[in-house]
Amino acid sequence: CNNIYDSYLAGIGVKVIYLNSKKYSLKTILKLRCSLKTITPDIIHSHLFPSLYYVVLASLGLNIKLVTTEHSTSNSRLRNNKFKWIEKFIYSYYDRVVAISDGVKDVYSSYLPSYRQKIIKIENGVDLKLFKDYKLSSDYLGVDEDIFIITMVARFSSAKDQNTLVRS
Repeated sequence: CNNIYDSYLAGIGVKVIYLNSKKYSLKTILKLRCSLKTITPDIIHSHLFPSLYYVVLASLGLNIKLVTTEHSTSNSRLRNNKFKWIEKFIYSYYDRVVAISDGVKDVYSSYLPSYRQKIIKIENGVDLKLFKDYKLSSDYLGVDEDIFIITMVARFSSAKDQNTLVRS
């Protein structure tokens, strides 16, 4: 697997291991476990499902600190109480759960109250002050100067709520 970051990462001494597995394959867990035994990391930081689960299962018994980041106040796992016992098992192995906002922290603190002490908030990783005075010119965009320009960087999904941006 080659992507635009491979040569950059190699140049700064970062080794990337591609598992080349299907998203919902048990082989992914086995390949990940083999990699973890080889590289023996101190910490694994996961994002999103199913990696949230795979990391726990692949690292069982390997004495690796686990951190995961939760990005949303709503997902199918939160809405389906049938799987809450699995969630409790999985989150029990995480040393920290990073929430990207107060809302996410509140949701996960309520959802998994026994793990409340593990949940910390780390807001936006981008220092927005760096962009405070940045203006995208109407000239650059090829539109009239009286056109109001808004920008949003996000995937198009109900969770990102573009409707509120447009209404604003």
